[in-house]
Amino acid sequence: MKKIKIYFISFGSYIKLFIFLSAALGVFIGIISFLGSLVGAPVETHFLSMVYQGLPAGILSIVLAPFALGLTGILGGIVSYLPFKFLLRFINGLSIKGDFR
Repeated sequence: MKKIKIYFISFGSYIKLFIFLSAALGVFIGIISFLGSLVGAPVETHFLSMVYQGLPAGILSIVLAPFALGLTGILGGIVSYLPFKFLLRFINGLSIKGDFR
């Protein structure tokens, strides 16, 4: 694993990262909804003008939550890009570890 320090990230790269992180959160929420529907929790999913409840809602949540949060991530990334750039300058970069190629 390599350690790198990010001093600047382009707008496009930041948006891609934010969408990916938002969609990953959507997968987590979709799985929690699905598990809730399996144990009988009152799970409800709205898709267009239709409302699904129970197990169909849980299954649909696995698909819709990542998509919806990914789209929300676009707006979140646009709004948070400038504050993130400021924060990177303020803390003199962000160190991260990973496999970078």
